[in-house]
Amino acid sequence: MSYLDLSSGACYNLLFTKRDKYSCVVQVMKIEASKLADDFATRLLFLQVSDGQDYITATLRPHLLHLVDEGQIKEKTMIRIEDFTQIKTSAGRISVIIHAVQAVRQLEYFKGTPKPLQQMSTNRRFIRTTSHNAMEQFFDQVTIKNPAIKNVPFTYCTIEKAIGFQFPQPAPVPLPLPTHISIANVTLQSENFTIIARLTRKSPVTTYHRLTGSGDRQLLTLHDQTGEIGAVMWKAAMQRSDSMDVGCVYAFHNATVLPANAAYNSVGHLCQLNFNIAAQFEAIADEGVIPQYWFNYITVSQVADLSTHDYCDIRGIVKSVGDGVKFRPKAGFATDQATSFLDVCIVDESLAMVRICVWEDFRIMFEGQQGRAVSIKGLKWDYHQGPSLMTKSGRTVVHYDDDDPYHQALEEWYKSQTNTTWHSLSAMYTAAGHRPVDSTLPLEEISIADAKARNLGKGEGIDPFILIADIEVVAAKEIGYYACCDKECNKRADYADDGTWYCTSCDREFRNPRFIFNLSIQLDDGSQFEDGTPMTVTCTSFNEVGLELFGESATTLARLQHSEVDGDVDEFQQYLELVKGRYTVTVWANTSKNTLPNGHVFANENWIITRMIPINVA
Repeated sequence: MSYLDLSSGACYNLLFTKRDKYSCVVQVMKIEASKLADDFATRLLFLQVSDGQDYITATLRPHLLHLVDEGQIKEKTMIRIEDFTQIKTSAGRISVIIHAVQAVRQLEYFKGTPKPLQQMSTNRRFIRTTSHNAMEQFFDQVTIKNPAIKNVPFTYCTIEKAIGFQFPQPAPVPLPLPTHISIANVTLQSENFTIIARLTRKSPVTTYHRLTGSGDRQLLTLHDQTGEIGAVMWKAAMQRSDSMDVGCVYAFHNATVLPANAAYNSVGHLCQLNFNIAAQFEAIADEGVIPQYWFNYITVSQVADLSTHDYCDIRGIVKSVGDGVKFRPKAGFATDQATSFLDVCIVDESLAMVRICVWEDFRIMFEGQQGRAVSIKGLKWDYHQGPSLMTKSGRTVVHYDDDDPYHQALEEWYKSQTNTTWHSLSAMYTAAGHRPVDSTLPLEEISIADAKARNLGKGEGIDPFILIADIEVVAAKEIGYYACCDKECNKRADYADDGTWYCTSCDREFRNPRFIFNLSIQLDDGSQFEDGTPMTVTCTSFNEVGLELFGESATTLARLQHSEVDGDVDEFQQYLELVKGRYTVTVWANTSKNTLPNGHVFANENWIITRMIPINVA
């Protein structure tokens, strides 16, 4: 259930504004059946909807009538109109036809004091439909864009029967020839254009699900000599794109332009291309004008300004390549195959050094390459003892080119930097993480006994350090909690009723909460007290560490922990046993102080685990 309010000006926009992907929330004032129902093959219902200031009458499509019959939509119901069509008849009246709608919530009263909004137009010779198909028809001076689809249940045939008017069949006016533009010049106003670009990336075909239906789509990345842009290939166009190969040059025609959607692409362009049934693709000769790769470089020092979900391209020198580390994958504990990665350090002219976690797919590209210049595209920002980067399968491109003058200049420059002190981003806390900046020294590796002896964490700030210890997850009362559905809010959610949850912080109800790990982990690095007893310490860890240990098994663990089914508790213990072992553990030690109502200050020492890397786990 949602607590969305009415959309201001919704009735006016439904009638007179031509907007793609426009949706709004309105309230149903009245539901009436058509008086001409006998003249139609199917039953029609009219909804009188209000935005709190005005109200209009809209027609509900036949496939949506069950929402009224089932009681989901009735008087005083707030609804979200997801898709609609504007129709202007020869009598001059504008009619709104609802194609997709969703009930939001039921009220016990009408909001506002709405007044009727005029649904007449002065242009009585004009008939138009404005929907996501962008149809237009003029019947005096004829212009056509995407003529009306035949055999659709409610289109022109139904309108002709309703008003007794036979539409003339206009002759199409040829469109102007498409013009070639560069990717950098693509804007939301661009139309009827051609792009000549190299296909950089083609994702696997995925299925999407929406209220209006489901289908297939494929994500593309294109680039030319001026920039790169993301594109979405819908099912109608995919049949002609199967033969397209990554790395080849194509001419792309009849694309539509929409604002860039981060869910579909993460390139820097403000727009994205949509390819539907009208799209055309043509392979052309590769004359070498378009570069093989498009890089949008940042310096190594600028990595510190990035944050979660950011990607970047860098160009620098491979300073060092560490030994491979093998460990069990996050998910799929049943497999015997271990995953491995390399620690690679890159430097450039900014005199900064960044650590890159190179996963197994790219290991061979870095082994033995110390001192060479490299360009790396599509690195994902990460946080490991400070800002760092990691490779992503299917996204990252590693490019060595000894003939590249920039690479040659980098290697000559690096040879002259014999006594340079590199500014390591390790142990650097960024503004993106709301942490203090301290990049002078890397984190110190100590023992539990040394940390206790030096009273780390008992001062005013945070004392970060590294331990090499055996870990064991303590089976506490709860290993986590159900949180708000908003990923930006990690506050605890309360179960309401009928399968709904409520977040006090966000003041919202929802049905699908997120499970957040809150683990107690015991560390033992071999330190002992004077009497010889082990000096262990119990630390707190949150969702990031929980996901590293258990992958996406959070809800399964929560169910098994309190299950009354025979064998479930044993299975829960098996999960905890699987993650036991020796790890490199990053700890933040601090002391939190709280003042009680009587004025007494209560201090609590906290050791929080922020990162864990398995060591020699087969």
